[in-house]
Amino acid sequence: METSSMSKGVFVYRGKRSKGGRKSRSPNKSSPRKIRKTREEEGLGYSQETWYPAYKCVLMSLEDQVQNLYTDMFAQLLENVSVFLGRTSSTAINEIPTAVVLTGINLPDHAVIFEAVEKKLIDDISPHVVLLSSRTCSTARHLFGQILNKCQFGDSEMEIESAEDSDDIETPQLRKRATKCTFSEISLWYKNQGSDKPVIVVLTDFEAFTPSVVEDFIYLASEYKSEVPVALVFGVATTETTVHCALPHRIMSRLAMETFATKNSKDVLSHLINEVILSSKCLFRIGGTVFKMLTDIFLFYDFSIQSFLQKFKFCMLNHFAKRGVFAVYCKDDLTVDFMTSKDVAKSIVPKLKSFRLFVEQHRGQEKLDLLTNDDHIKETVIRLENELLDHFDYFLVGLKCLHEMTASLPQHPLGRQVSDLYFEAVSKKIWEMPEYLKCASLWKHLSGTELEEQLDRILLILEGASNELAGLNEWIADITIVNAKLKRIFTGQRSASCSPKKQNKAAELSGLSRTQLQQQLKELSKSSPVQNKFELVRNEALELVDKMFRSLLRPPREMPLHELMLFDDLELAKKELMGNSRLALNKALFNPHHYLKCKCCEQKYEEGISTSFPDVCISYHLHLEFMKHINLYDWLQSFNLIVERNAEEEEDSPVSTETQARFTQSIADMQFLGFIKPTSRKADHVLRLTWGNNCA
Repeated sequence: METSSMSKGVFVYRGKRSKGGRKSRSPNKSSPRKIRKTREEEGLGYSQETWYPAYKCVLMSLEDQVQNLYTDMFAQLLENVSVFLGRTSSTAINEIPTAVVLTGINLPDHAVIFEAVEKKLIDDISPHVVLLSSRTCSTARHLFGQILNKCQFGDSEMEIESAEDSDDIETPQLRKRATKCTFSEISLWYKNQGSDKPVIVVLTDFEAFTPSVVEDFIYLASEYKSEVPVALVFGVATTETTVHCALPHRIMSRLAMETFATKNSKDVLSHLINEVILSSKCLFRIGGTVFKMLTDIFLFYDFSIQSFLQKFKFCMLNHFAKRGVFAVYCKDDLTVDFMTSKDVAKSIVPKLKSFRLFVEQHRGQEKLDLLTNDDHIKETVIRLENELLDHFDYFLVGLKCLHEMTASLPQHPLGRQVSDLYFEAVSKKIWEMPEYLKCASLWKHLSGTELEEQLDRILLILEGASNELAGLNEWIADITIVNAKLKRIFTGQRSASCSPKKQNKAAELSGLSRTQLQQQLKELSKSSPVQNKFELVRNEALELVDKMFRSLLRPPREMPLHELMLFDDLELAKKELMGNSRLALNKALFNPHHYLKCKCCEQKYEEGISTSFPDVCISYHLHLEFMKHINLYDWLQSFNLIVERNAEEEEDSPVSTETQARFTQSIADMQFLGFIKPTSRKADHVLRLTWGNNCA
């Protein structure tokens, strides 16, 4: 392996320009999209696995649900944008109709939003819809070239680069249109079309566009408005004032602008969790700790729904790959066939901790059959897995009911969202938590109207799920009876604030002496207060609700075979989804074979330094042997001894110019990576910035 500097892999070096002009792209060379499609068709190497069909089925179901959710959530926004552009484009006004869509800062999700906008505008208004990004529109002529190219040829894989020396232009004709296109050519093309539909230009990332480019485009579009009707859509990640700050008044006066806002990313995530992930339609379940980690990444890093879904899919893929065919679920007929495999039943299930605990709870012949009888093991596993699936459906209904009871409480002891309850309830007995006990004490102070409203909402949730879960009918009947008692109390049968017995007792106390009065008051203080009818019914209702929560919210992690359905490997998720760049960098420099996978870089012993290591790896190994201040001359001599490895040369022989250059480049790389920095305290020394066992 050639020992060259790492900087050649970091910095870009453009090759010399050939005299024959730009080279056309090779027709045999596969494009990145084709390569990506091939990988998707191969299923990332898992397509031959027995669990892959079930994984693909669950994945497709999840993606369909997400797509339907997006359609429902953005339907109103798309309709408003379409109506505005359609109305203003059809009227004879001097200004250019401009829709400003406030998309928020979640950049990875913008593509999904604007793809939906493009589809809606094509269906409702005009077939001439052009999506532009700042990356390919560095100048006005490139912007015009993009518009003309996409109007003529659609969204081809070719992208017109802003640099003049780009090699990505395939034909001279397209290159001419891209580099020398003007608005008059767009006008000429539009006349040849013989259409009266407007050309809708969508700037997906308005803030990243050069203001002068947008100014020139708007000015020319307004001048040619009688020949080419143009409508604009600005994708703004911040606020509407960004548009006013970027464009001067003479340009803003040419726009008929209206603002449309998308839903908050947090609201979208909340709907996604409630309607998709925590629904009975999604068969894959994720543990509380991993789920909390995914939501924390969303809230503290990117606010991206797409990124959250990719991480969720990664957890699902790892779960299926780790658990094999047992990760598929028994409600699928195909799964039952897979789970009847004796080899799988004997190899996977007995290793599960929850199944071992389940076996230890039995005695005698039943325990012996669970350990030795393969047929009995298969029947038991299928039964337990179906019970776990059914319990999860009841569990999710219980979470929604508990959320209705706690969402309006002051300070929100159990959180504001259903996901906050899921984090805790999936692995703990939530009724034993101090937060739940605090909520129970607050429920005792609810008014009759508030309690009646909450019981009505709980009944709606239970009745909505009772068609699929017959076990909820008993709770519906009991809560309906209690709720009817509350309604009778507040429709005219309200009891008096003090009972007759209490009024008679007060009349008796009025004729007693001081000593007798003191004795009677002490006796009354020891006796429990008399409750009215409302308090009795309220206590009955709260006891019933608490009993229901204890029944429905049994932690799934306490049930046998929960490992087959619940992914809760927090260490794996952190390792793969929250990468430690510093750790990866140190590992790459200390052991380059870990990433390069070449035989020449393989270490024979742990701290050995091979001559075939990259230069920066050799310098990194050597710098670990120095103290706080590193003498560059000593470092160079050590580097030379390893690189040359020539026994015939003397120790004091001069270092070759090539070795000095390689050493200098490796030191520059070390400084760039943050391991050393120059110091003026000692001549010909550098300061070590990372600390290890050899540091003083």
